[in-house]
Amino acid sequence: MKIRNILAGIGLLAFIASCTNTHKLVEYDKNSYTRTEITTKTNDEILENNEFKETVFNRTHRKVNKDMKGVWIATAWSIDFPKTRNEFSQKKEIDEIIKNVKNWGFNSIFFQVKPDAGVFFKSNRLPWSSYLTGKEDRTPSYDPLKYFIEEAHRNGLEFHAWINPYRVSLKDNLSGASERNIGVIHPEWLFRYKGQLYLDPSKIGVVEYLYRTIEEIVYNYDVDGIHLDDYFYPYPDKENRVKLSEFDKEAYNKEKYKYSNIGDFRRAKVNELIKNLSVSIHKIKPNISFGVAPFGIWRNISSDYRGSKTYGTESYDKLYADTLTWMQEKWIDYVAPQVYWKISRQEAPYKTLVEWWNQKAKETNTPLYIGEGVYKMDDKKTWNWPDNEVRLHSIIRRVNSNVNGYIIYGYQTLLKNPSLVNDIK
Repeated sequence: MKIRNILAGIGLLAFIASCTNTHKLVEYDKNSYTRTEITTKTNDEILENNEFKETVFNRTHRKVNKDMKGVWIATAWSIDFPKTRNEFSQKKEIDEIIKNVKNWGFNSIFFQVKPDAGVFFKSNRLPWSSYLTGKEDRTPSYDPLKYFIEEAHRNGLEFHAWINPYRVSLKDNLSGASERNIGVIHPEWLFRYKGQLYLDPSKIGVVEYLYRTIEEIVYNYDVDGIHLDDYFYPYPDKENRVKLSEFDKEAYNKEKYKYSNIGDFRRAKVNELIKNLSVSIHKIKPNISFGVAPFGIWRNISSDYRGSKTYGTESYDKLYADTLTWMQEKWIDYVAPQVYWKISRQEAPYKTLVEWWNQKAKETNTPLYIGEGVYKMDDKKTWNWPDNEVRLHSIIRRVNSNVNGYIIYGYQTLLKNPSLVNDIK
């Protein structure tokens, strides 16, 4: 397919000017915990007060990168980090990651600080990740998040803390879990699906547990942003062999008078999480960004006139993630949809989806990054990506004027094939 055919019909779209807000917000002072009247309020108090809500969701205070060149660094299964189990070796790993990211010309790192119930930062609430030492909640001899942030900033890179909110375990039991593991403390909050354990978003206390976790990071670490990926309710089984059970049916029945169906109920629970995370982050540090990298299809046009001209899995209906509402309500400061398909993919063409997200970013005045799945270049037999696929993606991004950059998955692919870096830019 020739480039001119790929680019046919793509027009340049102007950015919408940011809306202004006359309510004055005191700038963040990282050495003080009492910064504004809002900082001392509970989330409920803020959400019940229109003036406070207007202030905390006012994006004009955010420091949002308008030329994002990011890389996701995954810790689940130790995909990217850590490969070793001691301070000296792990610091060498971190140094190497930062050196590579900088040398490749990227400007931001999205580091997975919470892949499951264990974490990569010092917490009064959550256990240390077993990936660090081989045993959950065994205290490492250094603070990996603090070291990673300091070194990233020293090298001129932004650092975003990436969390997976609901996943508790990558296996279907709590063997090896510490006494601080949330699954041990609240086993009634859990449900099992496809060999993993998750928090039930409908359980009372789950949202507060998660936003208190985020508050620890924001208070104690000099992060540039908080970042969520695409995992909300778990993905459906591809062969449709395993159904997502109605583990939350009892909770739904108590509130079903409010909702048309259980899907609306589940989306409402995820909305509560997103809204509260935004409040917790921005009442403490109004300048840092909060964003989400959702699955690349919100809804298909056959399901919703606002949807994209696609016919793939819909995050709205299957993961219960209503990203468009989060953008409209300004609960998130940017969106980074994972458009992990090639241009010729019939049910989800790359160009079609980038153009759709570009338009929604314009309509909602939401900064947009495109999540790029370059890992598919590793296995051309499975994915059948042409050699020039990544370069063509770059061209399509650049001519969609509301696209403010990209975030790359995965780091290991770039290590094996660094020439892809030039195609990405």
